[in-house]
Amino acid sequence: MNDECFNGTLITADSSCVSVSGNLANATETLPPINCAGFMSSLANDVWYRFYATGITSVVQVTGDADLDVVLEVFMGSCTALGSLSCSDNTFDGGLEEVTFTTIPGQEYFYRIYEFTPGEPASSLTFTTCVIGSNSNLDCEDVLGGTALPGTSCDDGDPNTLNDKWTPWCACTGSPDGACLTYGLESQYMENGVPVPWQVVLSAWSTGVEPMTYSWFVEDTSYVAGSEIIHTFELPGIYAWGATIRMRTVVRPGQGTLI
Repeated sequence: MNDECFNGTLITADSSCVSVSGNLANATETLPPINCAGFMSSLANDVWYRFYATGITSVVQVTGDADLDVVLEVFMGSCTALGSLSCSDNTFDGGLEEVTFTTIPGQEYFYRIYEFTPGEPASSLTFTTCVIGSNSNLDCEDVLGGTALPGTSCDDGDPNTLNDKWTPWCACTGSPDGACLTYGLESQYMENGVPVPWQVVLSAWSTGVEPMTYSWFVEDTSYVAGSEIIHTFELPGIYAWGATIRMRTVVRPGQGTLI
């Protein structure tokens, strides 16, 4: 019996719901009940299922027979380190519970089903369940059958990044546009054991092609621009500073794009 996570029944994710029958008879509690949709059962005598995602969106469904009120909880991770992703407890006896969530193709996921109690004892402890994936997928922009898939181009909205792409978990990220960083750390200057204001000259250089921008962060002030700045520290303490050097993309008529 699929009474524990480690012997959960393997379900195949399909393009539509292909129902598999299950039964809660003789089930025991593996994990405590979850507070789901504002409701919490007094017991969680559960049975377990697992599946491998076929796309970036998966839908898990379970429907209790007759007067069986089921609760559905979905997990990622492993049976020894489960992470709860979502749950569904939105209907009553004989109702459909459903969880739609983002998945990584090829990764294994788990879910458990249990009866909501207290309540009138169910005359039947059977249910049906399925996992929908593949052709039903939403893309990273939640478009059914869309083209915004992991690995494809996107726009992260940051003008200082290049080659923006969707990650497997549908985050649009890019690489820094030719940026490099420098940083330093100094202690407050002292004279005869007394801290006094002290001045530093901060210089940045790069072998990149001009034009370039220099953005300094000095810990006791705001960002300052310039390849070389002079700054005075007025108060005792230990300070840090850093600079971002970024090559800019310039379009010149008749010459194309230069970096």
